[in-house]
Amino acid sequence: MSVRIFLNGYYGFANLGDEALLWTLLRALQTQRGTPAKFLIRSAQPLPLPPELLGDCRLIGNKLADLVKASRSADLTVFGGGSQFQDHGRLSNLRYFIKPWLVALAARRLTAIGVSIGPLGTWPGRLLAHGLLGRMDSILTRDVASFRCAEELGCSVLNAPDICFADYLQLPAATKSEREPCLGVSLLPRALLLHKDQAADRAWLEVWADALAKLACSKPPLDFLGAPFQRGVDNAVIDQALTKIPAERRRIAALDQGPEQALGVLDGCSHVVAMRFHALVFASLLGKPTLILDYHPKVRLLAEELGYPPHAILSPSQWHDPEMVSAGLTGLINEPETYLPAVDVQALREQARRQLDLAISKCLSKA
Repeated sequence: MSVRIFLNGYYGFANLGDEALLWTLLRALQTQRGTPAKFLIRSAQPLPLPPELLGDCRLIGNKLADLVKASRSADLTVFGGGSQFQDHGRLSNLRYFIKPWLVALAARRLTAIGVSIGPLGTWPGRLLAHGLLGRMDSILTRDVASFRCAEELGCSVLNAPDICFADYLQLPAATKSEREPCLGVSLLPRALLLHKDQAADRAWLEVWADALAKLACSKPPLDFLGAPFQRGVDNAVIDQALTKIPAERRRIAALDQGPEQALGVLDGCSHVVAMRFHALVFASLLGKPTLILDYHPKVRLLAEELGYPPHAILSPSQWHDPEMVSAGLTGLINEPETYLPAVDVQALREQARRQLDLAISKCLSKA
């Protein structure tokens, strides 16, 4: 008998990380179920889906009435991936709990998988999050801070690294051929996204444009590949950072065919500069030496959990500093072995798979 599953997440915004979370969830749910499942997916726009599951997926929009209807009709509603339960210490942000609460009230069974929880800086925010999470059959957080936040709320919770580490995404086949040196660059407009300040982005991007141009001059065989993990949003930023490099040595990839295409593209890079959270996830999965821009606490938390050395992680003050940026890029190319994570990534993948499968088995057994 087919089960109906509603995936409630921030999908359809041309974000490669969210698409990777979705592909992982779809495959994990289908695998654990063992028998056919039909998926309803909240998505603002059409998006790439796992080819083997295309016939089992139907996209719905972001209208509240459609979300409530989908939740009511599903055997299981999954709050899947991303940051969905937080107020950032502002009462005005409590409005973000409206849709999740109405979806939850309509659901037969509920779970939250691969989510961030917090920061919750107001008592109404903590109350709303506690009530919502308390309705879940299982909760799997994606970082230690979220795990501790859920525990402080009195919720039973599992934790694992980001679920994209679980081996539901197919990595490119290993090859012994020598790759041409190529630097993959994933950047985002931090000041624009966090503070609506485009001018502040221009300032640090000028520093990076000069440093990358200097690197190009000192390493003639090195090519440059822009990797926009938020398509459209990141393209202009990456273009500005690469603009002083000769046109024949730079290009920006489309990355619009899903996470496995992106993994294949990044696998062609010898080194990576990662600012986006899932750019760091992908680089770690592929074993690429990586220079990390710590634009958000979640990025630093992941970098530290993976055991990257301090010199591989640049804080905002450092990636505004021309000397620090040049030193980081030069070190990345010349001493790549010192820009790798200390943890056993394969063991981390196995841990993520175990925790993800456990969380899913708990909720499916009650659906």
